[in-house]
Amino acid sequence: MKFFINLILLFLFCFPTIASAEFSEAVQEDFAVVDGVVVMPINDEYIVDLDARSNLQVGDILTLVNPGTKILHPVTKEVIGSVVEPAGFLQVTRILSGYSYAKALTPGLAPQDGAPVKRYEQVPARFVLETAGDEQAMRRFKTNLPQLEWLEEADRDRALLTFTQQGSNIEVRNAAGDALHRYRLNEDRQ
Repeated sequence: MKFFINLILLFLFCFPTIASAEFSEAVQEDFAVVDGVVVMPINDEYIVDLDARSNLQVGDILTLVNPGTKILHPVTKEVIGSVVEPAGFLQVTRILSGYSYAKALTPGLAPQDGAPVKRYEQVPARFVLETAGDEQAMRRFKTNLPQLEWLEEADRDRALLTFTQQGSNIEVRNAAGDALHRYRLNEDRQ
């Protein structure tokens, strides 16, 4: 009996790992958070220190972040992190060797040299189901991409990314309507 209880506990402990392993590695790579900095402004764009080696792609959205409140451990008083506060968003327009160009998506945004950016950190996103009753993929995307700010339908006008599921296809578009990524669900809707 003890063996079966241990086996069940082991299964429950491993289940989240198994579930996340089923989520597409391509999707996780396409939306992975990558840290960089603004190097300098040039004309109406900004040079950032990210390139294809960081899996950066044209159309990726970079969040200009302000260092927020420090998170202190209540017992050790050590700084264990800080709250990330988005100041605005940039979109990658060109990728060269060692750096990339990005344009400001947020009106009035003027980042300073050395300002930190994070790819897809707290970017407002929404998920649209073209087929009613097929929420499994939507739940997987929202669970496995927690770095995005998933919006409710009432806030859809703020979305910089829209994930649209139509049958077994999921397409990701930016606010201008440009297609950034396309994914195909397998028979198990994964």
